[in-house]
Amino acid sequence: MIPTFEYENYYYRLEKSIIPIFMINTPYQIKQEAFTLIELVVSITILSVVLLSIFMIYSNLIQVNRRLEVIRIVQENIRNVTEQMASDIREK
Repeated sequence: MIPTFEYENYYYRLEKSIIPIFMINTPYQIKQEAFTLIELVVSITILSVVLLSIFMIYSNLIQVNRRLEVIRIVQENIRNVTEQMASDIREK
């Protein structure tokens, strides 16, 4: 006797021939082909937190760069003024 089982009004015979498991559609073989809504919401939340933190770090770096550029310009101006004063004192 050949074992059979019913699925959606079809009878499958399990004979001595090799039947790959993916060719038999049973209710236990549910393939997950997409993400669930909860998975999408969680991943978008995590992504937004990561992107927001990266943006905040980038914004702070830009502000620090601007402050350092102003300090550099002021120091350069002070150096030029002191060199000019030193050269004027030497001439007199």
